[in-house]
Formats: sequence, structure tokens, C-alpha cells
Amino acid sequence: MWQHLLQYLHNAPLFGGVEMRACADINPVTAAQRAEQFQLKVMDVDDLIGAPDIDLVLNLTIPAAHFDISMRAIERANMSSRKNRWRRPRPKVASW
Repeated sequence: MWQHLLQYLHNAPLFGGVEMRACADINPVTAAQRAEQFQLKVMDVDDLIGAPDIDLVLNLTIPAAHFDISMRAIERANMSSRKNRWRRPRPKVASW
């Protein structure tokens, strides 16, 4: 499982506009080891999903946890987008 993460972290500089910021795992020791190895912030899963400075969650969980984590991240993104939509400038509409 961690092999995929290691590949992503090693190749992260190749992803334009993507910055790896944090690492989470259900095993806090493993998360701390990877975070230290790649100079990332270590977080627990709930904190990472809810963090306002995290725009993208790369979910490399085991199949049994994958759906739950993905849905929680999507729900958080949807709530954040609804909350912020009123702050965005309204599109200009031309009328003839």
C-alpha cells in the first residue's frame, strides 16, 4: 500500500500546481514516519479531510476503507464549495 504513496511523493514535483502538504494514516506511527521522510505535516484522517488548506485528497487506503474516506472527502468539498459560493464574484451577464 505504501509503495503507491512513495511513488506519488517521489514524483510530486512533476505534478504542476500540486503541492503535497500532509500525510495521514489510521496508524499514527506510520503517518509520522512518512511525514518526516518527506517533510510533510502529519495529521489524523479526520483533521486532514477537514483542513481548510487541503484542496485535494489522494486516497490510497485499503479497499475496505476507500469508499468511506472518499465519500467523507467529497462531502467536505461539497460543504466547503456551498459555503464559499456566495463569496465568489457573480459572473457578468450581457443583456441585449
